[in-house]
Amino acid sequence: AKDGRENRVSKILPPYYKLPFTEIVCGDFVAFIPPRFEEFIFIIEDGHFAKTRRSLFEILWDSVGK
Repeated sequence: AKDGRENRVSKILPPYYKLPFTEIVCGDFVAFIPPRFEEFIFIIEDGHFAKTRRSLFEILWDSVGK
């Protein structure tokens, strides 16, 4: 509901997709953040890997309706 005011677009995946990790792609690294605090966060610093993950996100984003 706040997308317009906050200058963003949100999309919701269907509930049958399970993505428990949060993934952050920034520059030349990708961070994977687990759902539980006691688990490890892992970061991959590689420009090619980050580019691949960014492309996969775009594919997913384009395939999900509004």
